[in-house]
Amino acid sequence: MKKVFYIFLSILCLCFIFFNSSQNGKESNVRSNNVVEKVITDIKESDISIPTISKAHINRKEFNLVIRKFAHGFEFGMLSIILFRVFSFFVLNKNNAMIYSLFLVLIAAVSDEFFQLYISGRNSSIKDVVIDFTGGVIGIIVIRTLILIKNKYMNRSIKNIITLL
Repeated sequence: MKKVFYIFLSILCLCFIFFNSSQNGKESNVRSNNVVEKVITDIKESDISIPTISKAHINRKEFNLVIRKFAHGFEFGMLSIILFRVFSFFVLNKNNAMIYSLFLVLIAAVSDEFFQLYISGRNSSIKDVVIDFTGGVIGIIVIRTLILIKNKYMNRSIKNIITLL
Protein backbone atom coordinates (compact mmCIF):
# COMPACT_ATOMS: atom_id res chain seq x y z
CA MET A 1 0.00 0.00 0.00
CA LYS A 2 2.88 2.38 0.77
CA LYS A 3 4.31 1.76 -2.69
CA VAL A 4 1.08 2.81 -4.37
CA PHE A 5 0.79 5.86 -2.10
CA TYR A 6 4.30 7.12 -2.91
CA ILE A 7 3.90 6.43 -6.63
CA PHE A 8 0.64 8.41 -6.58
CA LEU A 9 2.35 11.18 -4.58
CA SER A 10 5.22 11.39 -7.09
CA ILE A 11 2.75 11.69 -9.99
CA LEU A 12 0.83 14.35 -8.05
CA CYS A 13 4.07 16.26 -7.41
CA LEU A 14 4.98 16.16 -11.11
CA CYS A 15 1.49 17.36 -12.02
CA PHE A 16 1.84 20.23 -9.54
CA ILE A 17 5.20 21.23 -11.04
CA PHE A 18 3.90 21.16 -14.60
CA PHE A 19 0.66 22.92 -13.60
CA ASN A 20 2.72 25.79 -12.19
CA SER A 21 4.78 25.86 -15.38
CA SER A 22 1.65 25.91 -17.54
CA GLN A 23 0.57 29.28 -16.17
CA ASN A 24 1.44 32.18 -18.40
CA GLY A 25 3.96 34.73 -17.19
CA LYS A 26 1.33 37.16 -15.91
CA GLU A 27 -0.61 34.57 -13.88
CA SER A 28 2.57 33.15 -12.43
CA ASN A 29 3.83 36.59 -11.49
CA VAL A 30 0.55 37.50 -9.76
CA ARG A 31 0.76 34.35 -7.62
CA SER A 32 4.36 34.93 -6.59
CA ASN A 33 3.73 38.65 -5.98
CA ASN A 34 0.92 37.70 -3.58
CA VAL A 35 3.39 35.56 -1.64
CA VAL A 36 5.96 38.40 -1.67
CA GLU A 37 3.41 40.92 -0.35
CA LYS A 38 2.37 38.52 2.43
CA VAL A 39 5.99 37.92 3.46
CA ILE A 40 6.83 41.64 3.35
CA THR A 41 3.75 42.47 5.45
CA ASP A 42 4.70 39.81 7.99
CA ILE A 43 8.29 41.10 8.16
CA LYS A 44 7.20 44.71 8.63
CA GLU A 45 4.71 43.76 11.35
CA SER A 46 7.17 41.54 13.21
CA ASP A 47 10.04 42.23 15.53
CA ILE A 48 12.31 39.98 13.48
CA SER A 49 15.55 41.63 12.46
CA ILE A 50 16.65 40.62 8.97
CA PRO A 51 19.83 42.51 8.05
CA THR A 52 19.57 41.92 4.30
CA ILE A 53 15.99 43.16 4.13
CA SER A 54 15.43 46.71 5.25
CA LYS A 55 11.96 47.15 6.70
CA ALA A 56 11.74 50.59 5.13
CA HIS A 57 12.58 49.50 1.59
CA ILE A 58 12.32 46.05 0.13
CA ASN A 59 12.99 45.63 -3.56
CA ARG A 60 9.86 43.69 -4.47
CA LYS A 61 11.10 42.69 -7.90
CA GLU A 62 14.30 41.11 -6.54
CA PHE A 63 12.44 39.54 -3.63
CA ASN A 64 9.87 38.11 -6.06
CA LEU A 65 12.69 36.52 -8.05
CA VAL A 66 14.17 34.98 -4.89
CA ILE A 67 10.77 33.59 -3.86
CA ARG A 68 10.19 32.13 -7.34
CA LYS A 69 13.61 30.44 -7.46
CA PHE A 70 13.22 29.13 -3.92
CA ALA A 71 9.80 27.70 -4.82
CA HIS A 72 11.29 25.93 -7.84
CA GLY A 73 14.06 24.41 -5.74
CA PHE A 74 11.57 23.40 -3.05
CA GLU A 75 9.23 21.69 -5.55
CA PHE A 76 12.06 19.63 -6.96
CA GLY A 77 13.42 18.91 -3.49
CA MET A 78 10.07 17.44 -2.53
CA LEU A 79 9.98 15.47 -5.78
CA SER A 80 13.41 13.96 -5.06
CA ILE A 81 12.35 12.94 -1.54
CA ILE A 82 9.20 11.27 -2.84
CA LEU A 83 11.05 9.55 -5.70
CA PHE A 84 13.71 8.32 -3.27
CA ARG A 85 10.95 6.71 -1.20
CA VAL A 86 9.47 5.11 -4.34
CA PHE A 87 12.81 3.69 -5.46
CA SER A 88 13.63 2.56 -1.92
CA PHE A 89 10.71 0.15 -2.16
CA PHE A 90 12.00 -1.41 -5.37
CA VAL A 91 15.80 -1.16 -5.03
CA LEU A 92 17.73 -2.70 -2.16
CA ASN A 93 20.73 -0.41 -2.56
CA LYS A 94 19.89 3.08 -1.24
CA ASN A 95 22.68 4.65 -3.31
CA ASN A 96 21.01 3.37 -6.47
CA ALA A 97 17.66 4.72 -5.25
CA MET A 98 19.35 8.09 -4.78
CA ILE A 99 20.90 8.03 -8.27
CA TYR A 100 17.62 7.00 -9.94
CA SER A 101 15.76 9.73 -8.06
CA LEU A 102 18.22 12.44 -9.04
CA PHE A 103 18.23 11.23 -12.64
CA LEU A 104 14.44 11.54 -12.83
CA VAL A 105 14.58 14.95 -11.12
CA LEU A 106 17.04 16.10 -13.79
CA ILE A 107 14.80 14.78 -16.57
CA ALA A 108 11.80 16.52 -14.98
CA ALA A 109 13.75 19.79 -14.64
CA VAL A 110 14.87 19.75 -18.28
CA SER A 111 11.36 18.79 -19.43
CA ASP A 112 9.85 21.55 -17.30
CA GLU A 113 12.11 24.18 -18.86
CA PHE A 114 11.43 22.83 -22.36
CA PHE A 115 7.69 22.97 -21.64
CA GLN A 116 7.99 26.61 -20.53
CA LEU A 117 9.36 27.56 -23.97
CA TYR A 118 5.83 27.17 -25.31
CA ILE A 119 4.02 29.12 -22.57
CA SER A 120 3.19 32.78 -23.19
CA GLY A 121 5.28 35.16 -21.10
CA ARG A 122 7.58 32.39 -19.84
CA ASN A 123 11.13 31.58 -20.79
CA SER A 124 13.53 28.71 -20.37
CA SER A 125 16.90 28.82 -18.66
CA ILE A 126 19.76 26.46 -17.92
CA LYS A 127 20.11 28.35 -14.63
CA ASP A 128 16.60 27.18 -13.67
CA VAL A 129 17.53 23.56 -14.45
CA VAL A 130 20.53 23.96 -12.12
CA ILE A 131 18.30 25.47 -9.40
CA ASP A 132 15.77 22.65 -9.80
CA PHE A 133 18.45 19.96 -9.71
CA THR A 134 20.11 21.61 -6.70
CA GLY A 135 16.74 21.50 -4.94
CA GLY A 136 16.62 17.79 -5.77
CA VAL A 137 20.11 17.22 -4.35
CA ILE A 138 19.19 19.11 -1.17
CA GLY A 139 16.05 16.97 -0.88
CA ILE A 140 18.14 13.79 -1.11
CA ILE A 141 20.58 15.12 1.50
CA VAL A 142 17.65 15.91 3.82
CA ILE A 143 15.98 12.49 3.46
CA ARG A 144 19.27 10.59 3.80
CA THR A 145 20.18 12.62 6.91
CA LEU A 146 16.77 11.96 8.47
CA ILE A 147 17.12 8.24 7.75
CA LEU A 148 20.60 8.17 9.33
CA ILE A 149 19.32 9.97 12.43
CA LYS A 150 16.31 7.65 12.66
CA ASN A 151 18.51 4.56 12.32
CA LYS A 152 20.98 5.85 14.90
CA TYR A 153 18.31 6.42 17.53
CA MET A 154 16.41 3.29 16.57
CA ASN A 155 19.56 1.19 17.00
CA ARG A 156 20.25 2.90 20.33
CA SER A 157 16.73 2.08 21.55
CA ILE A 158 17.07 -1.55 20.46
CA LYS A 159 20.44 -1.82 22.24
CA ASN A 160 18.89 -0.39 25.42
CA ILE A 161 16.06 -2.92 25.25
CA ILE A 162 18.51 -5.79 24.70
CA THR A 163 20.62 -4.58 27.64
CA LEU A 164 17.54 -4.60 29.87
CA LEU A 165 16.80 -8.20 28.92
